[in-house]
Amino acid sequence: MMSQRLPVVLIGGPEEQGLVPHVLPADHPRVVNLVGRVSLRQLAAVLRRARCLVSNDSGPVHLAAAVGTPAVVLFGTPTAAAGPRRWGPWGLNHTVISQPSMEAISVADVLTAVQHTLGQPR
Repeated sequence: MMSQRLPVVLIGGPEEQGLVPHVLPADHPRVVNLVGRVSLRQLAAVLRRARCLVSNDSGPVHLAAAVGTPAVVLFGTPTAAAGPRRWGPWGLNHTVISQPSMEAISVADVLTAVQHTLGQPR
């Protein structure tokens, strides 16, 4: 386990705002909800300050890579043409977890990757 708790920042587009109540208690003290609330330039600034991004393969992954933030990237596709060899982030310090479906990616695998990225023991 990590020795300290880090704040979590949720990001996403305006179309995803309705999903937030399903994944985040309204009064969670360590989570900042920025879903649908930041511009692309502001998102780049948020990602630049982040220690790690955890995301499915999406635009923010590539933005994080561009500003030098390590990412744990989740690919859940059985199709190699849509996989990480072609669409994964460029650069160093990124961890890709690829399985035939998102459901096949375990929380434990993601947590291990985040801990490794943050320099924590496994």
